[in-house]
Amino acid sequence: MWARRAFEEALGLDATHEDALAGLGEVLLKFGERVAAVRCFDRILALGFSDDHDLILQTGRALFREGVLDQARRFFELAVAAHPNSPEAAATLGYATHRLGDEGGALQWLRRSLELDPAHAEARVYLANLLYDRGEYEAALFHLDRTQPDDHYDGLGIWRLLELKKSVYRLRDDDPELEPWHQRLEELAGGDDADALLLAEIAATGPDGQVRDPRQLELFGTLLTELKGMRTRPAAEIHRVTTLAGVTYLGPGTRSSGR
Repeated sequence: MWARRAFEEALGLDATHEDALAGLGEVLLKFGERVAAVRCFDRILALGFSDDHDLILQTGRALFREGVLDQARRFFELAVAAHPNSPEAAATLGYATHRLGDEGGALQWLRRSLELDPAHAEARVYLANLLYDRGEYEAALFHLDRTQPDDHYDGLGIWRLLELKKSVYRLRDDDPELEPWHQRLEELAGGDDADALLLAEIAATGPDGQVRDPRQLELFGTLLTELKGMRTRPAAEIHRVTTLAGVTYLGPGTRSSGR
């Protein structure tokens, strides 16, 4: 309550203070007062701050965190319109678009973000997981292979990278190339053993299969919490077929009951 009171007092002194409006809007969202919060944010736009990159992204992120997705996308669209060369704006619009069920639009904006900044690891990991969920394993591996262990704040992408690398490159579990990734998994799990890692993954998955691990990719603290599509899939082997011409195809197979 003290934060709300402080922002309201600040606005009493200066009703056009954009940071106080943004702060009050975020507090109102926490209290579930969405209409009043959006009114604060719209006031920021009316004051002419629609081209303020950081402020508009901050506002969109606050809305995204509280599940006000249509409004979040509106502010991310404003950020992209004002800053078409911002990889962060493109990526956040991709996240919101995906959450709203527009997978094609999400792919477009995530790829745009990486065109603007190939080093945008968060967008690349997100895109890789999205492609994996679509069954596009080669494309998923392409992007995961271009990440580093420290780029990952959730084990999902790492488990998938390990699965694909072992299948495509026929690597053993103890291959030195995979060691940094196993170490990162241990770091994310706080140094727990393999059984604890498995239990943590199960515990982070809700009844609908969506991942709820709070250590997931960074966007507003916890970006991918309960995002549609970013979920674990039933265990499956990835089959690899190489033609005489040297072309390799990947596809899902059924895990045998003996494994």
